[in-house]
Amino acid sequence: MGQPGSLSRQSLIKKFKPYFPNSNNAINRELAQIMLYLNVDGTVKNLSALLEKHTAEKTNISSQMLSEETTLRSEQYGPLIREVIAKMPPSEAIFYGMLLSHATEGWNKALREKYFMWFYDVLSAKGGMSFKAYMENVRLQAMSNVPDKDKAYFEELSGVYSPGTVAENLPQPIGPGANYSGSTINSFLWGDKMNDYNGTLADGERAYRAALCILCHRMRGEGGATGPDLTQIRSKFGRYDLLYSIYSPNDDISDQYAFTLFHLDNDKKIAGRILSESSDSIKILPNPLNTSYSVQLAKSSVLKQDLSPISPMPSGLLNRLNEKEISDLFAYLLSGADESHELYNNKNLE
Repeated sequence: MGQPGSLSRQSLIKKFKPYFPNSNNAINRELAQIMLYLNVDGTVKNLSALLEKHTAEKTNISSQMLSEETTLRSEQYGPLIREVIAKMPPSEAIFYGMLLSHATEGWNKALREKYFMWFYDVLSAKGGMSFKAYMENVRLQAMSNVPDKDKAYFEELSGVYSPGTVAENLPQPIGPGANYSGSTINSFLWGDKMNDYNGTLADGERAYRAALCILCHRMRGEGGATGPDLTQIRSKFGRYDLLYSIYSPNDDISDQYAFTLFHLDNDKKIAGRILSESSDSIKILPNPLNTSYSVQLAKSSVLKQDLSPISPMPSGLLNRLNEKEISDLFAYLLSGADESHELYNNKNLE
């Protein structure tokens, strides 16, 4: 029904504001949506505080489903259940993270810094199918509300980098792209659409370059080396695993290619590949798309380090392409860039 009139809005704010934040989580969730919709002063700050609180406390909306007492009744399954519960995504915090991704006003630099660094925390959890892809879409939604002049800073803060000038000589996607879901991609790559594929090797190579794959991966000896060689990737992964590793790279990160996440004494975090280390500093490569950019960290500023839950491979690369380009890319990878492959000779792919 749209925003209420000015008098009605002020009346609603006067009525609800004294109760938010609330000690009751269910009431907080309802009021949070109302306060954000009415654009009440201080709402982003309050939501950020709730996000931080429930992330630290690992609050789950259905946390009473299995108590510790219940898990202790089974020697065989109890430890496994407790481990699963310990790694569950903090659903109460995710609720506020999702709300904040739609907030357009009320931000300052400090609040946005904490918010975008939060994605390192939530992606460390173990969610169900498409959980990490969903969280990446939340991050992308939040980033769409960041002023253009600040986007590069907050992208870097959340471990996602622009290719910058290194991509200037690559072909641009034909597009238009879209914010694809896993089921959408699955639907136009499976079955008849791939069996009847009639693209060319040149189409596939163009899509491969436009999707920026060549910056980090080699195909038949050409390309970057910060990621695995893709020439024989079809023999190592099934069709589904290959597709999903592109669509949601944060789901399964090989230790061989994972970045190290450094927790710094200024409450910030930075991830990167370690290039060199001396007695008092660590030199890292934070941007896999630009090997000329490095950062020097003083060891005295590092509180701890562990593997980053965010893949060096950027999420959302497929969103740059249209459906035909994604089919071209997938065929190119399945063929190993071999023009004699059955995909390029109108033979069905079983």
